Amino acid sequence: MVAHPDGSNRAFFSSQAGKIWLASVPEQGSGGTLELDESDPFVDITDLVLSDPRAGMMGMAFHPNFAHNGRFFASYNCDKVQSPVCSGRCSCNSDVNCDPSKIDPSSGVQPCQYHAVVAEFTANGTASDPSSATSAKPSEMRRIFTMGLPFTSDHGGQILFGPADGYLYLMMGDGGSKGDPYNFAQNKKSLLGKIMRLDIDNIPSEYSWVRTISLFEVPDFCLSSFYQNFLLPIEYGIFHFY
Repeated sequence: MVAHPDGSNRAFFSSQAGKIWLASVPEQGSGGTLELDESDPFVDITDLVLSDPRAGMMGMAFHPNFAHNGRFFASYNCDKVQSPVCSGRCSCNSDVNCDPSKIDPSSGVQPCQYHAVVAEFTANGTASDPSSATSAKPSEMRRIFTMGLPFTSDHGGQILFGPADGYLYLMMGDGGSKGDPYNFAQNKKSLLGKIMRLDIDNIPSEYSWVRTISLFEVPDFCLSSFYQNFLLPIEYGIFHFY
């Protein structure tokens, strides 16, 4: 759940399968019931999202200026066998002394068949008031980050905006398998097991026609050595780690 940026009692709710709904939250103590029309999602990207108990829609975040630009972001996993637009550089590569051909498939899944993706969408509101939108078109999507995952678990993927700097933060898990056998989380050349900072408002012009930003091109490292990164709360303008 993410509160609507307009400060109202509305909130966005997401499912692991890849749907986001917009609903009104009853006032505390009112006795009201939260009603969610599952047949009418705000946006539906289930055809892109990997359906797996350990993967799926991992997070959503709304631009600090959402009320004026309608931009929001979703973090999810995809399967390149099922989705032709699911592609990115494999995180198991020569830069981190990893050879994907030497990793055994897991339950029939090849190394880097699964990917982590962060994509941008725009709400279908009026030009003067995007925050009034009640839907978004899944076809109007721009992928800003994608990366192949070496194993089938511990992907992480939470996203949120920094309360003071306006950057989009992406939390990645160590990539899976017991004990992080390739030491991705400790390797500064790997994006696995890291918290990354993405400046989504100032992507270099040379990438303006590229829908997928390749590994190592834009993110800045903030912290490393994380395992799953499912939850990173914000309180009073700072990050809290658990």
